Amino acid sequence: MSQIEIKPAIFLFANVRQRDFYETHFLCLMVGWKISKGLTQKIKKIDKTFYFGKGKIQELIALLVGEDPDIPIITNAPLNQTQRRNIEEATNHRIITRTEIIFQIFREGAKTSEAKLQIEIAELKYMSSQMVDEEANYSQVTSGSGHNKGSGEKQKELTRREIALTIKRKEKQLEAIKKARREGRKKRNKSSTPVISVVGYTNAGKSTLINALIDFSKKKPGKEVVAKDQLFATLETSSRLIDVYGYPSFIITDTVGFVSDLPHFLVAAFRSTLEEIEESDYIIEVVDFSSQYYKEDMAIAESILEELNANTIPRIVIYNKADQPSYNHIEPLFNEMVTSLTNKENIPEVFSFILDNITSNWIKKSIVFPHGFDFREFSKDNYVVSKIVKKEGIECLVYFNPKVLYKYESYFAN
Repeated sequence: MSQIEIKPAIFLFANVRQRDFYETHFLCLMVGWKISKGLTQKIKKIDKTFYFGKGKIQELIALLVGEDPDIPIITNAPLNQTQRRNIEEATNHRIITRTEIIFQIFREGAKTSEAKLQIEIAELKYMSSQMVDEEANYSQVTSGSGHNKGSGEKQKELTRREIALTIKRKEKQLEAIKKARREGRKKRNKSSTPVISVVGYTNAGKSTLINALIDFSKKKPGKEVVAKDQLFATLETSSRLIDVYGYPSFIITDTVGFVSDLPHFLVAAFRSTLEEIEESDYIIEVVDFSSQYYKEDMAIAESILEELNANTIPRIVIYNKADQPSYNHIEPLFNEMVTSLTNKENIPEVFSFILDNITSNWIKKSIVFPHGFDFREFSKDNYVVSKIVKKEGIECLVYFNPKVLYKYESYFAN
């Protein structure tokens, strides 16, 4: 997204926690709104007219006295059409929901036909869900009888049916793209090269990690993935081969960032993208370690992985942004490291850390290869820890990739 002008907005939040406020504030900034003042309310029983209590709406009206009528009201409440219209009529200000802000961010970030279709389907489903039954506000079409199925229906029902047909058509287009993606995954799954999906809360540094590894493996320019300091910079899956001479190769896949309370329409629409995670050999979870909410971010990631049946896949955790001010501290485990991915001097250590983890369950053997053995091809699949040149051959300590172990059985016999 290009640089945008930041304009003021008023917030009206229901049952909001400090972390939720922080996150929604960040979302708003991404589309050009700064929420600096407003009202919150703890709601146990939803008001059918306004969602919020009538007293809170009166407070809001008083707060808006003297404000520019073009200033919108941002809300995290899942308002239906009636509640939205009633608040807008009472305040004379436009309502924008948190869900709609997320849709806008996704829409502006979509680049491929798949991502665009997923968002269109999600928005159509959201639009349909907002429709409510109100005879007084919808005129009846001319009554009829016999086979005319549409006669006597409200105009809004005809609109809902049209939306449903559009969704069905777009879902067919999306399924064709998904089918092609699955075929590509099948080919990769037949390969011995490990596949790693990078996951985490949005803006944690997933694309930064992948670009750093691409640069470290000295790939050709132009292979980088999008990496920006903004939410949802990546809206489609992109896979890259990381091939460093003398070390095992692996495929690394960027994925859409996670966020709390993601509209379930978007979760369903982007499931085809997230399917990549399910079929990974390993998962790298990138965490913004500078955030005071990093533990909650990790809990969100865990819940999504569990929903995808991917929470049992071996996990590697990279706590990123350690160079930024923070009061956080941990003692990292074997599968965890604390670093700053923007510092290129850290990347060799990050690369070794990833290799140590993905090869930890490989088969460790000492083996003697003949002089002249092609270690270049061998090392693409296996991890050669050490070499000692002897008269009878080259003695190596190797972590063998289980998928290719059968190729070297004759050397074991010798």
